[in-house]
Amino acid sequence: MGSKRARGRAAWLVTRHWIADHPRWEVVAIFSPRVGGVRVREFVELIHVTSGSFTLGEQLAMMWPRYGQTPYAAKFGQTKEGDPWEGEILCGNDPYLRARRVDDLTVERDADDREKAVWKERPRLLAAGTEDLPEKSKSKRRTP
Repeated sequence: MGSKRARGRAAWLVTRHWIADHPRWEVVAIFSPRVGGVRVREFVELIHVTSGSFTLGEQLAMMWPRYGQTPYAAKFGQTKEGDPWEGEILCGNDPYLRARRVDDLTVERDADDREKAVWKERPRLLAAGTEDLPEKSKSKRRTP
């Protein structure tokens, strides 16, 4: 009998990316796709402020959730035409957080019992609900 693959789910996926020295990334959170972009933006900013990038004194001075008071406020991504797009949220510098809606998200375990997330990226939207379908959006991503 062949192995049956679990059906993936739509979700908000939040990843942390490091750019300098040793570029890498990791999954830090998964949220329901029913949560709106404004609320996910708040969650992403909270994760950024409390994940060790800031001292307790710096956190006290910021007094999250005063939007815009953090050095790197979470912002929506942009469509190809430059309009705000609630399907992607960016926060931080290095490291930075990227939240976006993904499709077919599953979590697999390897032989050493380590979990790996696998998903399909969604295409970046154009204006008026049309979509751009770049080749990379069709491919699946795996956690390192």
